[in-house]
Amino acid sequence: MATIVRDARLARGWTQENLAAQSGFSRVWINRFEQTAIAEPSFSRVLTLCNILGIKLTVSYAIDPDALGRRESSLGRAKEGTVRSGEGNMGESISDTMTGDMPPTRQRKSRNAATILETLALRSKEQRSSGIGEVEGA
Repeated sequence: MATIVRDARLARGWTQENLAAQSGFSRVWINRFEQTAIAEPSFSRVLTLCNILGIKLTVSYAIDPDALGRRESSLGRAKEGTVRSGEGNMGESISDTMTGDMPPTRQRKSRNAATILETLALRSKEQRSSGIGEVEGA
């Protein structure tokens, strides 16, 4: 990405100072970015540079059908075990099963969602066993 930004800047005949003035970033930051000295620049900064320089970004992805099939089947088994017994499968929660090969941020979000689902399933089971929520004469 740094090479693309540098090439687009040079194609416009701009110096790093020109790009700095247009972007609001320091010339030093732009120099370090172009030299790849910044390991992980923020996505918003990269998008800002692309917008200023007229660089069009496109994103595409593909999902491996085999990997998707494995995830769905293991998720299904985990959900069945939790809903039926109110417990995880041999100590493994839905969140552990779901998130094995996800990026870390998505793992946290998925684990949080799975924890909420597990809690609701346990509460529902407890309410059924204690008679809470039952209608008299039903």
